[in-house]
Amino acid sequence: KSTLPFDVYYINKKLLVKNDYSNGSTLIPKYTEIISINNEKISDIATDLSEYISSDGYNQTHKNERMKFKFMFYYYCFKNQTQKFEIKYITNTNDTTTTNFNAVIPNKEPRVKESDYYKQLERHIDTVQNRAILVLPNPLPRNNTYKLQLDTFFVYLQNYSVNNLIIDLRGNTGGLSQFYITGYLCDSSYTY
Repeated sequence: KSTLPFDVYYINKKLLVKNDYSNGSTLIPKYTEIISINNEKISDIATDLSEYISSDGYNQTHKNERMKFKFMFYYYCFKNQTQKFEIKYITNTNDTTTTNFNAVIPNKEPRVKESDYYKQLERHIDTVQNRAILVLPNPLPRNNTYKLQLDTFFVYLQNYSVNNLIIDLRGNTGGLSQFYITGYLCDSSYTY
């Protein structure tokens, strides 16, 4: 599918240009805010797209995270397949200007497979700075060895009176319910 000739990302309810883009007389600096595409406000587009992105319940945070780097992907999934874009954006001098762009076919980037993220459970305890780091493996296992590793780690935290814990979830795509580790982080039951 074709897209804009530059990358964008959606953050804090704004669509921003990811890198400097220049083509002849047109220069759009990095972080330029795009306020409309083909005369449709970005806020209206984001509202439309979020209706079609799946999430648990009414989890808007997840939907925004999905749109963060894939805004144009979702745009093309749920909007007309346009070959030209009329982009309205805010310039460095806080003026609003409109420019037309032809759609382009993006370069294919290699996809990161879930298996590329796999790590063993990693545990680090820093008693000097009173913090610990826990890197969860991907995929998350459901076995007694994993539970024993977590048990041992939390016993160490208690013995060394470590009060600050960082849980590193980067690259972890989730899926398996981790009620076992939740037992260490919540002191009361809850319903979801």
